[in-house]
Amino acid sequence: MDRPYKALFTSRIAAAIGAAKAAAAIAHKGVKGRVREILVGDLFRPLLPADLGVGTGQIVTHDGQNSSEQDVVIYDRRILPPALFEGGLGIFPVECVLATVEVKTTLTAQELRLAHESATAIRRFTYLPGERDRLPGAIVSHDVLNAIATVFALDTDLGADSKSELQRYHELHSSGDPPIKAICVSGRGYWYFANGQWRHIEADSQHREACGFIVGLFDSFSTVRKSRRQPNLWEYFQ
Repeated sequence: MDRPYKALFTSRIAAAIGAAKAAAAIAHKGVKGRVREILVGDLFRPLLPADLGVGTGQIVTHDGQNSSEQDVVIYDRRILPPALFEGGLGIFPVECVLATVEVKTTLTAQELRLAHESATAIRRFTYLPGERDRLPGAIVSHDVLNAIATVFALDTDLGADSKSELQRYHELHSSGDPPIKAICVSGRGYWYFANGQWRHIEADSQHREACGFIVGLFDSFSTVRKSRRQPNLWEYFQ
């Protein structure tokens, strides 16, 4: 049976990863920026629903908390509008951020540690409530889901017969709810945390690991978005 949707989806992922790997092979200090541009332009943005945006930059809160620069920020402009500059660079209210992706040409222990620290810091950010009573306008308490922090790498410094990326991440966070919810390494595998446990999708010639990573993000967006409801933009101007 022909499966044209899957074939088109897979071909776009393969083309984006191929172009990113070709750029990563060039020895130049700006190569990471180029790899990020390719992945944003050819992998994330074309496959996102029309109501979601993707950019790069800093996440902020209404009370002055600021993140380090994030490689990829996936946001919902219907919740709160980001302040965007040319090339997708922007400042993103944390309430509109659905997910972040740290892009790595080669994933190392140091790079994974930095991604973990960034995700840990963002998880502590304060979110505005998204609901109030009509009268007298008091805040309605409700649960808010954090932005989904992930890592996407084109390669790894781990040998094929050594420990896995998940085992390496367990050295940073061994139990409980992890700050990083997904790790994908092209050609190696996709590890993701769901329903209280880590799961794994092996890599294959059809980029099953990258497909799983993208689809896994998509499947999480609606739940995260609903938890944010409709925060008040005016709080950022107080």
